[in-house]
This record gives sequence, structure tokens and C-alpha cells, in this order.
Amino acid sequence: MLVHNEWLLTPARIAVHLPTATAVLADLHLGYNDARRRDGEAVPPADLTLILAPLRQVLFTQTIQRVVIAGDLFEAGVNADLAAELASWLIAAGVESAVVPGNHDRDLANTPHGLPIHPDGCMVGRWRVVHGDGRLPDGPVVHGHEHPRVRWSSRVGGPCYLVGEERIVLPAFSEDAAGVNVIHTRKWRKYRCCVIAEDHVLDFGELETLRKRLDRGPERPRSMKHD
Repeated sequence: MLVHNEWLLTPARIAVHLPTATAVLADLHLGYNDARRRDGEAVPPADLTLILAPLRQVLFTQTIQRVVIAGDLFEAGVNADLAAELASWLIAAGVESAVVPGNHDRDLANTPHGLPIHPDGCMVGRWRVVHGDGRLPDGPVVHGHEHPRVRWSSRVGGPCYLVGEERIVLPAFSEDAAGVNVIHTRKWRKYRCCVIAEDHVLDFGELETLRKRLDRGPERPRSMKHD
């Protein structure tokens, strides 16, 4: 697996800060199924245990001590019962936790649930974790909000990490979150694009040259095997 600036990028859409044994994820959008049901769609209620299964696997394989959620914990407003269930899940998993509210859950600090809230961001080593919907702070930053994906055809692509010298953009943890195709987005052109493909993360290099690299066909991106 790739280690970049103290960070391990996992196929679970979770970045692990190795020096502090901290797992960081963003954009869970819990309650997505409930929002769809309110709109009249015939979908089953979501099971939080199943949603958090990838996180549990990372906690087990990487011996995580702390979990930081970088915003948009919820899809359609704060659900106090679901937040309390998440808080209990984290306690049972034996980890500390911190939540940075995103633009979907601004009232989280005013809701009783047991989750530690950090409205101004949360420090992980020398990095500040924020949601990413506002002006970014100076210095090294990890954030979500953008839901980065790479897509070079109607059928081929996947969620990705965007990696710069002092900035990491996380993919949405929720599989239901719509992704933004970053291939043609100029502001990311100097960032490395690390695409999640099943149980691997593939480093396609800088986005500025990604299309040319793909056009060469037989060249295979570096594989970051998930232990």
C-alpha cells in the first residue's frame, strides 16, 4: 500500500495516519436510504453495522486508536438516534473519535449523541482535518466534500484519492454518494490520482498526464496491495 506524507491510503476509502494510528474518513451520508424512503422509493432501511463494515476491517488490520470523520456524517439533516448508535459503535470498537461537521450536518453540535464535535477542524499530527466546503486553512490539510472519482468511459472508473504535497482529498465513504469526475478539473491537475479498484489502490500519477498514460494502453499503474 502507498504511504504518502505519513498517510496510508486504503481501498476502504479511509486514510490512515500512521504516526498517530488515526483513521480518517469523510462523507458517510448516513440516512441516505431513509431520505429516499421519505421520497416514496421502495428501499430497505440501512444497517449501520453493514455500512461500517469496511471501517471495522481497517480498525482490525491497522490497530487504529482514533477515528476522525471529516464531515457530512448525515445525508439529510442530523439524526440523533443514528448519531448515538454510531457513538456506541465506536466505543464498543475501543477507539477514540472526533467529528468535524459538514454542510449536511451543521446542527450536529446542538444535538445530544455522545460524539466529540470539532467545528473548526481536528488536528491529526501536523495535519488539520476539515470537511472542505469552506475556505481551507493554511498548512497541511485532509478533507472530503469533493467526492472525487475518475471516469474515462461510461463503464470504467472508480472513487479516488487526490494527493498533493500538503493536501489529501478523500473519496466519499458512502457508496451512494455521487462522485465528481476529476479528470478534466483544472484545479486538481497537479495532484496524483490514486484510484480504488476492488481491494487495490492504483496510482495513475498526476491528473495532468492521466489521459496520456491511459491512452498508452499496455502500461499498468503501480499497484498498492491491501494487506
